[in-house]
This record gives sequence, C-alpha cells and structure tokens, in this order.
Amino acid sequence: MRHSRLENVVLKNVSGIISNNLEGKLFLETNFNISNNKVKIIHNGVVLSNPEEDILWWHQKLAIAPETFTVLMVANLHVHKDHATLLKAWKLFTDLAKDNKVALLLAGRLDDQYDNLKSLAKDLQICDSVNFLGPVKDISGLLRAVDLVAFSSKKEGCPNSVLEAMRAQKPVVATDICGIREALGEEYPYLVKPDNADDFSQKVFTFYQNPVLIGEVGYRNEKYVTEKFSMRKMQDAYLSLIQGEVNAQVKLHKGC
Repeated sequence: MRHSRLENVVLKNVSGIISNNLEGKLFLETNFNISNNKVKIIHNGVVLSNPEEDILWWHQKLAIAPETFTVLMVANLHVHKDHATLLKAWKLFTDLAKDNKVALLLAGRLDDQYDNLKSLAKDLQICDSVNFLGPVKDISGLLRAVDLVAFSSKKEGCPNSVLEAMRAQKPVVATDICGIREALGEEYPYLVKPDNADDFSQKVFTFYQNPVLIGEVGYRNEKYVTEKFSMRKMQDAYLSLIQGEVNAQVKLHKGC
C-alpha cells in the first residue's frame, strides 16, 4: 500500500494519534511503522436517535405479521461486506425452521453487490422471505421492530451498526473478526468464523427456538455497550488526553 509523503511526515511528527478502534490502531502501526504507544484508542460513544415510527407502523410497511421472526442487517451492499454468506445462511435457516413467518431485512444503500445478491437470493429460492430495503433513515424505529440483528462482513473497524443494535437491546449474530469482537466483547458466544454459513444459520436458529434468549442477550448487549461505549466515557478520554498533552507542554517549557 502506497502512502503520500505528506501522510508519512505528519504521522511521524505528531505527538499522538487517536484511533476509534483496534483495527485502525493496528493498521497505523503496521503500515506506517508507528510505535505502539503513540496510537491511543478512544472508542466512539453510541447514541440512538429517537424512533420516528413505532413497531406497528414498521410491521405494516414491511407487510409482516407481528409474530414473524425478523432478522435485520444494516450495511451498504458493497464488496467490503459479506451479505452473500448471510443469504446462504438464511437459506439453511429457513430449511431448519420450516416456517413461512420469518423475514430477513437488508437495510443499506444498493451498491455494487445489489444485482449479484438479488440473483443469489433467487437462486437460493429465498426471495419470499428476503427484503432489500435500500437506505433507511429511521434505523432506531426499524431496530425496535426486529428480533435479531445479523452482521456478516470480511473486515471491520468497530461497526456502528453492531453498536447501535446493542444499544437497542438486540442480540447479534455476526462474523468473528477483530472489529466485531471488539464491539461485542471477547467472550461473546454468538460469533461465526468468516464464510461459515452453516454455523451462522445454527446460531440464528438458536434464537428462533428460544425467544427468552433474545431478551437475555439483548439486555446483556445494552448493558455492555453502555459501559464500554458511552458518550461520557469518550468525552472523559478525550479530555484526559488533551490535559495530559497540555501538562507535558507546560513541563517542557518550564524546563527551558
């Protein structure tokens, strides 16, 4: 990977660098040969906006019955995500569930993978239970109307879609990669190795079979994200970093 001379000069001469996730920190250290102690992680604070519409409105808009088991993935449909594995997992899940009251919602901009994913859904014969929503403004409202959030991806920082799902008290089944594990926690049990559609379907099926688990894991996720990714924690970390830099400069000038 090539970098401009200006990028290299700037990164070498600043006193500190902030990344909002571990993947970004590792990228900077590896690709720019920056020392470990120079890059500090300060996670984003997660705040959900107030829903614009209620659950009933979303059920009517999506034409799904209230008792439908509904899974949502929020991500633009481009090559850097992995909707294909999710669609294959959904096929396996519907074969297990043998239930027509299930729905997979894909919310996000219809980018370069849209046509391929539509064709894949057709080939898998799951079009009746898959809804490509396109961009959705009222994510908070939509999150309230679903049972489970799925997130299938090849590489991530610390995805806001996962953090927002946790803030909305939703369980998450997702790919086991660095950024997603950073969001959900090292011990989170519902992560799936990349490209493993079978395991993905089994973990979705676990929640389908056990509605009580949906509430339990959703509660745990909301508690975890509130503790680790709060606005207050982010603000305090920035203030502490700035104060440390100010104190260092004062000490330096006094020494002169």
